[in-house]
Amino acid sequence: MKSRLQRGSYALVAAVSLSLCGGIAAHATNSPVPPPEPDVQGPVDQRSVLDPSDLAQHLHTPAIPEVVAAKADEIRKRYGSDDRLGTLAISDDRSHLSVAWYGDVPADLTPSENLAVTAAPYLPGDLRRAAASLPGTEVGGAKVAGAGVNADASGVYVDLDQSTSTGARRSASPDRDEVANELSEIAGVPVRVNENVQNNPARLSDNLHLGGARISRFQDGYLRGNCSTAFATRHKVTGDYGMVTAAHCGPINSQWVRTAMSEGGLMAYHYGNMTHRLTSLDGAVLTQDWSNPYMYIGEYTSTQYVGVEAVSTGDLLGQEVCSSGSYSGMTCGGQVVETDYFVEYEDTDITSAKVARIVNQLGEPLWGSGDSGGPVFDLVSVDAGFRPRALGVISGIYWFEDEEWVLDNCNGVPAAQPNGRGCSPYGFAASVYEVANSLNWRVATLSSP
Repeated sequence: MKSRLQRGSYALVAAVSLSLCGGIAAHATNSPVPPPEPDVQGPVDQRSVLDPSDLAQHLHTPAIPEVVAAKADEIRKRYGSDDRLGTLAISDDRSHLSVAWYGDVPADLTPSENLAVTAAPYLPGDLRRAAASLPGTEVGGAKVAGAGVNADASGVYVDLDQSTSTGARRSASPDRDEVANELSEIAGVPVRVNENVQNNPARLSDNLHLGGARISRFQDGYLRGNCSTAFATRHKVTGDYGMVTAAHCGPINSQWVRTAMSEGGLMAYHYGNMTHRLTSLDGAVLTQDWSNPYMYIGEYTSTQYVGVEAVSTGDLLGQEVCSSGSYSGMTCGGQVVETDYFVEYEDTDITSAKVARIVNQLGEPLWGSGDSGGPVFDLVSVDAGFRPRALGVISGIYWFEDEEWVLDNCNGVPAAQPNGRGCSPYGFAASVYEVANSLNWRVATLSSP
């Protein structure tokens, strides 16, 4: 069995709780479960709905003003597919955006008091395509585990996977300059090599069908693993109800259930089938009979929830985010440090998924095993208080070797190492807007359920 951590490396793990497959069996039952029963929709209880302003106390930095967030969304909607647009970032004081742009700047992107524009030395679209092509590439005895785009559009950086080294690499560490030069030739853009890494795939009985709920994959009479739900969706054509989760949680057409204890033992109730799946973003949609535009917040056992009032088109560099996985509960304080990162999860079909890289600068856990598929959101400030916006889907975690102790520090359900539940202050999340839009769904909100 391969060690998950090796000297000079940091490891990545998809935040999924597994059973019967060499994963995290402590958090799923090995006992047979009767075939799922049809479920009955529960009513939304307004007494359980919190005012978004009650969440503001959990933020570590000031909320982004809605007008600034709206400007970022406007830029992404207009230029999101334009190769000339680089990474959008938010200033520390939340007063203005910054972006790298290649070539002549359009009139509506002219620098102003709330927008700084810098010249991109390389075409950002070329850098994104280069980064997406590099995970899994092997050169000089080294394998690329993930790749990202420099915020100033000066090139691409890569992380090397030490767990899949060739014989030559096991006997001697690869020369990073040589690897960088060879990858630069392959990619056609400057490549910088980071630390070596190892990649592996990283509300308890919800009949309301809200984000942040715990769900289990049902197969052949057994529960095969647990994940979390992110946000309610509606299909753009058929109007079907759906729920976003992570693609690595299960295969296409897999059946998902909620569980509850009864006098006869553990019961399973049909929740939805994974009818749409996108590995390039590590996102999927479960088609359901109903879903509601709320997400659970508070502790992992909480019965309280908050309405989803808006949807962000993507992450901002420097942005603070919160999450609410069904194992960790709600946490805030994560900061977006990379928006165009491409990751490979070993032993899965996630080979080059675009994610945001998120770090809790205080070293507190973001999320961990069992939280995969859960909601990532932010709060924007408005005159009347705050508005929660759907932002992302929990994908994975990583950690540095000299900080292996972080795995033992989890919010919510306690850690269970080794080979059990682990958490980290370093994580990955996919854009829920991109996941839903790419699969022809839209994220539901209170105003557009």
